[in-house]
Amino acid sequence: MNESSTTLVAATLRNTVWHYLDQDLLETAAFTAERLQALVEVPGHLRGATPISAAAASTRHLLATVYYRQGRYQTVMDLCNKVAHVGCLYLYARCCLKLGKLSLGISALEDKDVGGKELYKTAGATDEESGVSPATLGYEQRLVLPTPAMVNVLLGDLYRATGMEKRAVLSYGLALRMDPLCWEASKALCELGIEIKAAALYAHFSLDMLPDSVNPTPTSINQNDNSDNIDNSSSSNNSNSNNNSMHDGENHDPFLSKPKPTFAVPSSRLKQSTARQHNNSSGDISVSPLTSRHAPAVPGATTPEFGLRTLSAGGMPKAPVKRTSISARSQLAGSNSSSHELSAPRRSSRLAAAATASSSAKKAPVAPRFGTPSSPVKKGSLLRSATTSTLSSDRHDALRMLTNLYSTYTRSYYLFCRYACDDALNALAQLPPAQQNTPWVIAKQARIYFEKVQYHKSFEYFERLREVDPFRLEDMEYYSTLLWHLQQEVELTHLAAYLVSIDRRAPQAWCAVGNALSLNKDTENALRCFQRAAHLDPSLAYAYTLQGHEYVASDSYEHAQDCYRQALRADKRHYNAWYGLGMVFLRLGNNDMAELHFRKASAINPINVVLLCCIGMVLEKSGEAESALAQYTQALAIQPASALSLYKRARLLVKLGSYESALEDLHKLVAMAPDEAAVHFLIGQIHKTLHNKTLAVREFTIALNLDPKGAHMIKEALERLEEDEDEDRGADR
Repeated sequence: MNESSTTLVAATLRNTVWHYLDQDLLETAAFTAERLQALVEVPGHLRGATPISAAAASTRHLLATVYYRQGRYQTVMDLCNKVAHVGCLYLYARCCLKLGKLSLGISALEDKDVGGKELYKTAGATDEESGVSPATLGYEQRLVLPTPAMVNVLLGDLYRATGMEKRAVLSYGLALRMDPLCWEASKALCELGIEIKAAALYAHFSLDMLPDSVNPTPTSINQNDNSDNIDNSSSSNNSNSNNNSMHDGENHDPFLSKPKPTFAVPSSRLKQSTARQHNNSSGDISVSPLTSRHAPAVPGATTPEFGLRTLSAGGMPKAPVKRTSISARSQLAGSNSSSHELSAPRRSSRLAAAATASSSAKKAPVAPRFGTPSSPVKKGSLLRSATTSTLSSDRHDALRMLTNLYSTYTRSYYLFCRYACDDALNALAQLPPAQQNTPWVIAKQARIYFEKVQYHKSFEYFERLREVDPFRLEDMEYYSTLLWHLQQEVELTHLAAYLVSIDRRAPQAWCAVGNALSLNKDTENALRCFQRAAHLDPSLAYAYTLQGHEYVASDSYEHAQDCYRQALRADKRHYNAWYGLGMVFLRLGNNDMAELHFRKASAINPINVVLLCCIGMVLEKSGEAESALAQYTQALAIQPASALSLYKRARLLVKLGSYESALEDLHKLVAMAPDEAAVHFLIGQIHKTLHNKTLAVREFTIALNLDPKGAHMIKEALERLEEDEDEDRGADR
């Protein structure tokens, strides 16, 4: 087999891999990629041998991509180890993150021997220098290799997992400056407590970030063999295509070079424009240049909508197919035999059609369809001028819309992470109605009300979330805890069973099962479920926290501390774990350590009234009554309807002798929770102290009816009330 034939076979295999990879037929993709690697790589270079050619590195990256989709992470690491190719390094580091080999991943991306930063051009690289950034490729093109922003996000994830938060912040920040649309970077910075100046960040948006055009009806893959769907711009490059070879280094790898500007040819005028080009006509050629520097590289492919920046109409990577089609066409053009055209795969029939179209165009040039040659030029100029003006206005409007949208989302998520709940709700309310009805927004609203301890309001949003996204797993661990607080045993049991039926390996499902068992007082099995959730996702801090809460309920304080500390290792800003440690120290009688941990939790979540009340409890036990009263008052200022804050303040006011103020708070509590026995009992004690026997007896009786288990304490209070009355009568005598 000669080199030209080998090139055609390799191009066919490469295209086949991408076809099946994009459609998730991984077995065919893996089998084909292995055949391609055997064809391209020199024997003896299949494992561990360096350096290898750029073509071989590109092929190895393609095979590793298939293996990564199959979950064969160890194989990918072995295949990509020490390969000086940005895609291979990226996949190697991602596998390290998956397998917990964090230092290896960081070393791979920072390794100077392999290339490391030089390959993805992190520091101070312009788009033109790197050749792989979105500004160079365009958001409407399929991106096979990672951009510098994407590599920096991965590096940030690795640093964050190792606890090196400062370096993680630098990596995420650099990624966000390179690509403001990188939501992973924005999200991570918000979660790390870094304020993002959203308005300033997204003010740097440029028109280059928008797609060149939008086609509402992209060509389906079954139409790829239509002779009208041909990009004849590649014909001018045929003279250079013969220089490609299997081992000529970087020229063979289309992903390591920049795409060249092209023009999109309307399919209805393809033959006409082709004929005029071959006749060297100076008339008006009906070619519509795209406004950006780069156009789709796949013949006949239409530009996908923004946000789908990866696929062409045929589901193929545009840059590689473009280079392949040039090479293949040059080989076909060099032969007078039609056997090559007949033997080509169906997906390559566009090449043969292109040759046929060019041939027929030479024989029969097509005349202009409208009037004289000068007439369409004037009309076309006016139309193009009007169209350009409209497109320019539309693009500026689109840019403004995109800027406002991302600014609002970034600001709202930052406020959410800072637990500025009311401000976050206001920010989310500024989104368009269509955006407000998305699962992400509804989930955040549900979580916000959960953090505000407004459980019934949170329940409404969680129910709405499940209507919009019935198979959602994310945030369901918090929903199960909400049902636990509301004591809705049946609903919680159904939720747990439903989540397990969706995905038995989802940690959120096992958190729900654990909460259901905890509500049924089955502590042992609840702990097993929480342990399984933490095992399935070691980064899920909430799973460790729930486990710790369960240990506290069973008085296993040592185990509880271990769980809370594991949660903090997963997320230092997980205030629930700080709260849990505070409760452990409070029960152990270590008030100073309890206050320290409660204050750390409150510093993270300053609007949580439970944390403020916990600080007040510690201060109250330490004899600092006035400071404790200030904490309860602050909690009520944040949430006036907080039952816990009202009760704690009322009890302290009773101790301080402020009976009227205490009664005022307790009457508010009765209006909110009329069936709370402890509230009526405390009111009875106040009336007893104020010598209001009738009112005291009434409140004690209500408390006795509501809580028969506390009958002994209530009867004692009634007996003392009678004794006090007898003493008063004796004193009067």
